[in-house]
Amino acid sequence: MSIIVSAVYRREIDPEPARRRMLAVLQELTPERLRSSAALDVRDGAGHVQGTVNLPGHYPRRDLSLCQGKLYDSEETWWEPGTRAPDGSFAILREDADRFEAVSDPAGSRMLWYLHDDHMFVVSNSERAITMYTGRFALNRSVVPWVVSTGTRGLGASYNAHLRLLPPAAVASLDKASWQLQVAAEEIRFVETPGSREERLADLDEALAGTFANFGAEDSAHAVISLSGGCDSRALAAYLGRDAAAGWRSYSIGSAKAIAMPGSDASIAARVAAALGLRHRTIVTDPGTGDIGELARRFVISGEGRHDGLIRLDSGSELQRMSMEGVAAIVRGDEGFGWKPVAPTGLSVRMSMDLLLCGDIANLKPHLAAFGLDGHELPEELRRAPGESIETWRDRLYQRYRIPTLLAALTEHKAITFDTINPLLSRRALKLTRSLPDTLRTDKALFRELVGKIGPDVPFAGRDGAPSRMQNTRHPEVLRAVRRTLASPACEGLFGPGLARWLRAEIHPARYHWTRMGQVLGRVQRRYLKQPRGNDTVHLDPLRLAFRLFVATTMVEQLEADAGLQPADAQIDRAA
Repeated sequence: MSIIVSAVYRREIDPEPARRRMLAVLQELTPERLRSSAALDVRDGAGHVQGTVNLPGHYPRRDLSLCQGKLYDSEETWWEPGTRAPDGSFAILREDADRFEAVSDPAGSRMLWYLHDDHMFVVSNSERAITMYTGRFALNRSVVPWVVSTGTRGLGASYNAHLRLLPPAAVASLDKASWQLQVAAEEIRFVETPGSREERLADLDEALAGTFANFGAEDSAHAVISLSGGCDSRALAAYLGRDAAAGWRSYSIGSAKAIAMPGSDASIAARVAAALGLRHRTIVTDPGTGDIGELARRFVISGEGRHDGLIRLDSGSELQRMSMEGVAAIVRGDEGFGWKPVAPTGLSVRMSMDLLLCGDIANLKPHLAAFGLDGHELPEELRRAPGESIETWRDRLYQRYRIPTLLAALTEHKAITFDTINPLLSRRALKLTRSLPDTLRTDKALFRELVGKIGPDVPFAGRDGAPSRMQNTRHPEVLRAVRRTLASPACEGLFGPGLARWLRAEIHPARYHWTRMGQVLGRVQRRYLKQPRGNDTVHLDPLRLAFRLFVATTMVEQLEADAGLQPADAQIDRAA
């Protein structure tokens, strides 16, 4: 991913030490294996210093206004504060003499964090960058129950209490004269409009075709399609593949074992690519050699501890090779067309969103008070509204919580070396989806019908291609690293000794084997004897809970170190 950082000051600063500080931040953030080829750039203006790492040269930029990503509209005024936010997959920073603005895309698919105080306004897609540049870190203890129950920090929260996440379809506008910051976000509203199924299908096709009409040979020269055996990426390939002259490339990932299986993600992706005339490559993601525990730690830090999905344990050398071949961006199939069917209960909806509360976790529930996790509640914004159907609430949670909190984090992490573009999350697509009846959103019914019409005659994949996050987490060396972390003073200080020691006992190798066996037998029993799970709690693998503590402890230690990296500089802060 490219990194962007802007620091805007209220009063006059000396630009030279500010530039040096910014350059030091960019160098520290660049992975060691990429430093020799990384493009680091620092610019400054009146009371403003801006840094970027590997920002593709074809991205829109004008003075200290920049667009990290892809615009789907020919918005000639995208760079002007106060103008309409364009459609696209982007993070925008823009400035004039009176205002500085940070703009998120319609889905919040790219994270923009900010810190605002009486002295400065700092914006970046990296929490580490802001922490490092400002030298400020204060632990946000409100994230602790969310880390335990979801593996994220919750809605819009960072480990660093000074930082906030810009919501989807939002503008954070700083008035330089008054130094007042206003954050305005579009409301996510689902309102059904009239229309037949055929009319809606045509409207969806038109909306997506209008989005993909903005892609061409200039994009295919710098980007590749992330292709799986599923429905979403097939839509990408079908629409982009219509422009044969563009010569699009694609890739898929999978373990060596899965790649050899005819119905796996990777093998089906290769068949789809061949049917559509795409140049395709398959990347093997088996665990690398060396210190696997250290690979897991680096993986957490590279993703800034935003999720608990250990989705890669390989070295990433194949992705680095793609970068060396000129690939700057990945076109991905994240979407918001509707989520899978759920039982008509609050727990079922939230469970499908990975939005559990601590009290929902059966094996944790008896210990909530002892571990200081009682009283954990859903924010008002995420609760079911009066008169809102289960299906509408489900899909609103998907767009307000899951996409900007979890998918955005996973998107950045799945393509550490590249930027990411998500055409299926265009404003056109989201607007149309929010106008559909529940039946056409559930399980993406309308979208699936459209993909069936425009896609090749290739079956969908029947199994994943890459190891699951829990398969990677159960690697013996990862398990050892997690247990070491749980025994550390840092982990006990963050989560309390009770929780850390309880989980360490739960994942002891001798005990964990039988715990896992019990979970598997329980699932088999419920499935074949038709026994209900129960509707008020869910059992979570203790290793998954333990890994969440590993992620948070690792990242908090890193942020504390980042904050101490750059001492205060009176030459920069002389007017503070």
